[in-house]
Amino acid sequence: MMNKKQIITIDFILVIGTIIVVASLIKYSEPFIVAPISNTKNTNILFEFEKTNLILVSQDVNFKSIKEIHPKDNLMINLKPGKYYWEFVNISDNEIKEFSILSKVDLKFVDKDDKFEVVNVGDTKLNVKLYNHGEFTGNIILNTENE
Repeated sequence: MMNKKQIITIDFILVIGTIIVVASLIKYSEPFIVAPISNTKNTNILFEFEKTNLILVSQDVNFKSIKEIHPKDNLMINLKPGKYYWEFVNISDNEIKEFSILSKVDLKFVDKDDKFEVVNVGDTKLNVKLYNHGEFTGNIILNTENE
């Protein structure tokens, strides 16, 4: 027969193990950006992501007025010039990304291998400035889908 100390030790191990498994499953299910990858050669994909079904886009960093985007294949979004903020909707806190549009832009979601690519379907190349937490990290020239 087991004594009280052994039972408490086993219970403690089971509780800690359960917490670790649940935390791992939550982290695994969170959406994340797959691309752009450093030194990428593909210049018509703005970014690629998976494991989410809702993206919030706003021209206000506090997301007071939002546009909900439910990604699906061939969904097109049109954005007017201005500064935008976007984030994925999931169960934990999200990192807010920032981008600026200097002229009218047409973007399309393309479902590819269980991931979504966001491509430029407009008629002109885009000079995209990349920011992370408000800090400029670089820029890319985004070709059109047909280039």
